[in-house]
This record gives sequence, C-alpha cells and structure tokens, in this order.
Amino acid sequence: MASSKAPATSPHSTGFSASAPLLESPATVRISSDLVIGCSSIRHSAALRILDHHLHTTGLLPQPSAIAGVDIYCVGQAVTAFPQNSLLLDELHKSSNSAAAKSHVWVARAGQGSSIIFGGAITLNELVLTTCSRVFVRVDLESGRPM
Repeated sequence: MASSKAPATSPHSTGFSASAPLLESPATVRISSDLVIGCSSIRHSAALRILDHHLHTTGLLPQPSAIAGVDIYCVGQAVTAFPQNSLLLDELHKSSNSAAAKSHVWVARAGQGSSIIFGGAITLNELVLTTCSRVFVRVDLESGRPM
C-alpha cells in the first residue's frame, strides 16, 4: 500500500514572488462519487475538480483579460492517487460533518514567458491522498500564439 505524509512545507519553487504561498482550504471529498471504493483512492477526475475549484476560488490562477487580449489554456495535467486501506473510508465517515480533508495548491513553476505550473495535493489528516499538477499557457487572442 502506498502512503505518504503531508509535507511540512510546500514543495514549490518560487514562481511570481520570492515567497509563493502554499494555500490550503477544506476539500469536499464525497464518498459516493469521488472515491474508487475497491482500492480506496480518489478518482482522478475528482482530484482535478477539487484542484480547479481551489485555483479559481483563491484567485491563484490569473484571470484571462479580454481587454488585454489574453486567454489562458490548460495544456497538461497529471494526477497520482495513493491507495489507502479501509482507514480512509473510516476517517471520511467520521469527519463527514467537518472539513478534515484539505486541498493544498501552490505555484510549482512559472516560465519566463507564457507557462505556469500549479501543484496540488489532497490530504486527510496526515495522509496524502492525491497529488496533481496542471500546466497553463497564456495565449494572445489576436494571433492565437503563446505569449
């Protein structure tokens, strides 16, 4: 069984500033739809949904600017789900009324030009359930090319 502990500090490199933040918020993990019960891990689509929600609600993902003629596209993604034993289901049942699961996001790398990579993790107490990343590029709307 693969299991991992949550990092004490974020595994991010500096992106936009000298101290790119590790942002944490409650993660809603639904037992009925977000888990693959047979191996007790989070579905990849659920992990990406939680990461996307966190990126948009925190404002960490820069908003496209129609005035500036810029849009943002996701061009890559990855998810690693760590199977847990029945402890995962027990913990989720116990904490169904509280936000025990947490979503963590950070700027993993900001390219010199158009690209930015966000990292994410979903944890439950000290267990890392999934890690994710998404790669975005800024595109000039007029030319359709990366900036």
